[in-house]
Amino acid sequence: MLIGGVYVNVYKNEIDNGWPLMWSTSTNTYGAHTMAVAGYRIYSKEEGWWIFKEKKYKNLAEIRDGWVENPRYFDFSAYTGFAALVNISH
Repeated sequence: MLIGGVYVNVYKNEIDNGWPLMWSTSTNTYGAHTMAVAGYRIYSKEEGWWIFKEKKYKNLAEIRDGWVENPRYFDFSAYTGFAALVNISH
C-alpha cells in the first residue's frame, strides 16, 4: 500500500523490527526539520451500508520532533512538499 509516497509495509516493518526512521521535511508545519519516527498507529472505520461497506484506514506516524516531550502523530498522506524518510543502515 502506498500512502503519501511512503510504502507503508516497509515503514511498518522497520518500526516493528525495532529500527526507528528519520523523517526530514522541507515545507509546511515543520519547515526544514528532521525528526525521529519511533512508531505508528493505524485507525480504521467502515463506510457505507449493507453489502456496500468499505473499510478505510489511516496510518499515523509517531514522531519525536524535539519540540514537545510527548510524541506527536503525523499523517504522511496529508503532507505536501518535499520530504524524505530515511532508515538507519543495519
